[in-house]
Amino acid sequence: AAAGYPTKSTWLKAIRRGNYSTWPLITVTNVHKYFPESEETQYGHQHGQRQGVRRTGIKPSKPKNAPVTETTKSTPEPMEEKNEVYIRTYDTKDFVYSDQTGKQFTMSSQGNQYQMVMYHVDSNSIFVGTMRNKTEGEMIRARTQLLHRMKLAGIHPKTQVLDNEASKAYKEAIVTSGMDYQLVLPDDHRRNVAEKAIQTWKDHFISNMSGTAKSFPLHLWDQCIPQIEMQLSLLRQSNANPKTKISTYAHLYGHHNYNAVPFVPIGMETIVHEKPSRRRSWDQ
Repeated sequence: AAAGYPTKSTWLKAIRRGNYSTWPLITVTNVHKYFPESEETQYGHQHGQRQGVRRTGIKPSKPKNAPVTETTKSTPEPMEEKNEVYIRTYDTKDFVYSDQTGKQFTMSSQGNQYQMVMYHVDSNSIFVGTMRNKTEGEMIRARTQLLHRMKLAGIHPKTQVLDNEASKAYKEAIVTSGMDYQLVLPDDHRRNVAEKAIQTWKDHFISNMSGTAKSFPLHLWDQCIPQIEMQLSLLRQSNANPKTKISTYAHLYGHHNYNAVPFVPIGMETIVHEKPSRRRSWDQ
């Protein structure tokens, strides 16, 4: 629960790579032995089986002695062969991908209803900001906030890849901040890596919200984002150095020390002792 209800395979990969070395009793042996098949994990990480991946039948072959029929289609002329190769190199340190999620299940106490997800390839990190609505002013504010957090973590992108429906003011804000932008083609969302980042983020976010106590006020969902974001960073590996394969969390903030930054299950019920000077005479 403190790790965010990850799937067993994903958690074991992160543990083997040393991402949870300071967490007490979190070892491959213990996870294999005691890992709970919790409903919270299923609520966030269940997906339908991909269709069309198996060959279900064999097309009937044409008989050997079948008569040859004439076709009216003309045979296309062969194209001239050209030994030309076009190469362009992209530095992943310079690119971030961004997109917005759908409307949240409830409005937060601060009036937020949407999230902006920004993905950085080099660190393999997912940054999430909140928005009240999808107006250009809110999008510019959320983008500025996310870029500020990225710069604090040592990330200084130069190009932003975003959806082709971006407003003119939003594009001008990108240029004013000293960055270039690229728009994905219409109806081709696969070109924007942030689409996959949103799916990964939503899976982890839903699992955490499913694990909160029944008395947890759901309008505080935006207050849970910072820890959920760090949980996800511990489960992912940075792309910066393929040999060492440090975690995304270590890439952004340094190696995680559980004693210094302990994680607890989000939204759990607690009993807090209220000091005598702050409570009434016969209060609990």
